[in-house]
Amino acid sequence: MSNVRINFVVIEEKVEQILRGWETTAPEQSFADMTLEQFKQALQPYFAAKAAEDAIAQLEKVDPNAEDLPNFRNKLASLKAAK
Repeated sequence: MSNVRINFVVIEEKVEQILRGWETTAPEQSFADMTLEQFKQALQPYFAAKAAEDAIAQLEKVDPNAEDLPNFRNKLASLKAAK
């Protein structure tokens, strides 16, 4: 197994770029046998992980010593690792 680090910032930028381009230039067009809505549905785990990450960041700002933070971070790590 290689030690490849995933840069989630780059992935997020690429996903947003793809969605913006698809939505503005060809929303009715299918790519790789997927419609835009099917693509968005396939990205639901990504959106869930992003929302969890944002919520954890907000909690860290409000209460950096919150007892649940380690559990939330572990859950986020498992969301990101899900295939």
